[in-house]
This record gives sequence, C-alpha cells and structure tokens, in this order.
Amino acid sequence: MHVLFLIIARLSLLAVVIFITLAIVQFAKKDSIKGKKQIKFAGISVAVLFASLIVLGSTTETSKDNKKMETADIDEPKENKIVETSGESTDVEKDAELEEELKNDPEYQKLLAKQQFLSDLNSVIESDEKLAFDKGDYIQGDIQEGDYAFFSYNDNGAQYYSEKDKNGEIVANENFDSFGYVHVNETGNISNGGLLLSVSAFEKLNVSGSKELFEMMTEKTDYTDSGYYKVGADIPAGSYVLESNGDGYVAVMSGPVGNSKIVTNENFNGKYQVNVKDGQYLKIHKATISQQ
Repeated sequence: MHVLFLIIARLSLLAVVIFITLAIVQFAKKDSIKGKKQIKFAGISVAVLFASLIVLGSTTETSKDNKKMETADIDEPKENKIVETSGESTDVEKDAELEEELKNDPEYQKLLAKQQFLSDLNSVIESDEKLAFDKGDYIQGDIQEGDYAFFSYNDNGAQYYSEKDKNGEIVANENFDSFGYVHVNETGNISNGGLLLSVSAFEKLNVSGSKELFEMMTEKTDYTDSGYYKVGADIPAGSYVLESNGDGYVAVMSGPVGNSKIVTNENFNGKYQVNVKDGQYLKIHKATISQQ
C-alpha cells in the first residue's frame, strides 16, 4: 500500500502544480470563471495530497515499529527463537503486485497520460518559442506565419477564427465545430476563439494532429463527428461514408483555412460517400464518419 499512496501523492502534487499554473494563466487573461475553476481543482488535489501524506506517514511509523521488533528478535538467543512461515506475501511483494496491476490498468495509464499531456501543453504555452496561442485577439506580428492546429478546451459548440489584412478585408475565417487547421498569413488582425498550436509542436506533445489534441482535451475517444480533418494525420486516405444529422455539409479542401481551395463540396441529407488523399483536408459539418 505504501507504493500506491506514494504514487497518488506524486500525481496529486503534479495536479496541484498544473491547476495552479492554469489558474494563473486564466486570471492573467481576466477570465476569472475559469481561473476560479482551476483553483477549485487545485484545492481538491491539495486535499488528496495531504491525505496521501498522512497515510504515508502512518505506514512509515508502522514500518519503523516493525523494524524495532525485528531488531529485538535478533537480540534474542537463537536457540529460543522459533521461525514460523504463514505462506502469506510480504508487504514488499504486495506493493510490487499492486504496482504491476497499475501498470496494466488502462484507466490509470490514461490518467497518467492526460496529466503528462497537460503538463507538456502548459510548458509549450508558457515557453518563449511562441508555439501556442490561447483564445483572444492578436495584431500583425504577434503570431508568426505558418500552419497551426486549432482546437478548443471543451465541446460547447463552434469556435470562430478569422484573419483580416490591414484594410480590414477578411483573408481567412472559419467556424470550427471541434478542431481543424489554419495557416497564419501574418497580414493583420487575428481573432482566435480556441487554441492555436504550431504543427512543429506536435512532436513535443507526442500527438499526430489536431484531432488527437481535441480528444485529449475533451476526453473523447475515436471522435468521428464534425471537424476539419487532415488526411494522413487525423484519418488515413481512402473512401469514407458520411451520415448527416439533418442537412449536412462536406468539402474536400486542398489545405488549411487561410491557404486552401475547395477540391469538391456538397450539401446532403442522409448518406454521402467521399474519397480523400494524403495531404488533403476533409471538412464535415452536421455529419459523422460512419464507415471507411
């Protein structure tokens, strides 16, 4: 049990650091609602941490008492000592078995992966490399030209992105249902309703694309609903059958928003089949990928 609570304590400490850091970021952006929410999570993590430390302390004292008893036994004459074996596993063996079980527990490994991802993402956001940008408005020069993944922290509807030149003309805009990709042309003002992450940061976060980022943030698995998919990163090339939710829309795009042309597009109600190649992008709205 000692190992279990030690692991819980370490995870709780990591969670405290992550939530406090996120809270500082949110308060700095004057988003007090999210900031207070992160503080609440940090408080819960602190409570778990203290509880784990208390249990660890008690197990440590018990271990010390056991060692004292063992020392006293050693001082006794050997001829008077009777060694008995109960056949039960020792605490060390039990801890080793528990640790092995945790290694094979999918939910536990998922929790570890999520905490590591949040920690790595926060490091990228706070770094001086300017690889990530939170929601907000930016002027020319704030975000360097290049390709970026767009994703949201939640699943609460479409998030808007736009870039305008110095004359106020729209260079690119999109309502993202979940995730997607944009090309920043660095021509003027940018309005960002989600989080922009340079594609060069994918390796740092050990992710393949924007879809995986979205799944990590929303704790979804095998997401196949409305989105702006990159073929070869989010989905493999091939033929797909889409099923609409009412009046759906599908478009095969040549690139990310801001540097793209429509290859083919269609409004449909029911089912629709589409073929995509590596390097293309598949945009679907009010529809689901039902099969490949």
